[in-house]
Amino acid sequence: MYLVDTNVWLERLLNQNRADEVGRFLSEVSSHDLFITDFAFHSICVILTRLARTEVLLDFVQDAFVEGAVNVVSIKPSDTGALLEANRCVQT
Repeated sequence: MYLVDTNVWLERLLNQNRADEVGRFLSEVSSHDLFITDFAFHSICVILTRLARTEVLLDFVQDAFVEGAVNVVSIKPSDTGALLEANRCVQT
């Protein structure tokens, strides 16, 4: 299971320096095992829209969520304590 950050998706979507590396990762991992926060998803939408890359955005949504099974997760404010505790465990 992987929580994929905004910048990883954008690396591929905008064909940046490490786009091939991201492409290999995405082809090796089942989309069922990929997660994105709703905040990251909305950030991608804003960035691609500002760059006038709406076709890229529509293709991303189609590939990742309609045809694929990337999971969108939300964190409720009441979950903040558990999130911080999990972060402490990872850092130690």
